[in-house]
Amino acid sequence: MTDRTAAQPLTEGQLVQTEAFLAGLGQSGVVDAETARLLVAEVRRLRELEAPAVQARAALAALCYDLEDPGSDAYGALYLLSRATVGIDAPKDDAALALGTFASDVLHKVADMADPEAPEVSFFGVQAGPQVAAWLRMLADRKATTTALAAPAGS
Repeated sequence: MTDRTAAQPLTEGQLVQTEAFLAGLGQSGVVDAETARLLVAEVRRLRELEAPAVQARAALAALCYDLEDPGSDAYGALYLLSRATVGIDAPKDDAALALGTFASDVLHKVADMADPEAPEVSFFGVQAGPQVAAWLRMLADRKATTTALAAPAGS
């Protein structure tokens, strides 16, 4: 077997090899045969969920990108789907762009809170408030630029 990371899904051939290996372990008594069978069945079930998860990520990404404010639940679900499908070979979608735009917007809002309009006072203090706000705005602009570069050509 080759060295693999969790981000690389098994190919069908590797899955068959793993199944044979686990069956051999089950027959030799190293691993319970039923446990080996259940493990292979679980891996196969997860493989069947890959395509629907990628399709859901693409649809939710398009929705989050197109709507003015889809809500934090939608962004949270998009983030989780993006993490769950990170190693799956799939066409590029709007997930990175939608999440990056959201992160940039949040950073700008926090920067506005760090350096409020008078007569309000920053929760970072009079001296540090404008500096923190400038730093947050710089991060927000960098995030927006980075995600624009990562965006698919058609969007």
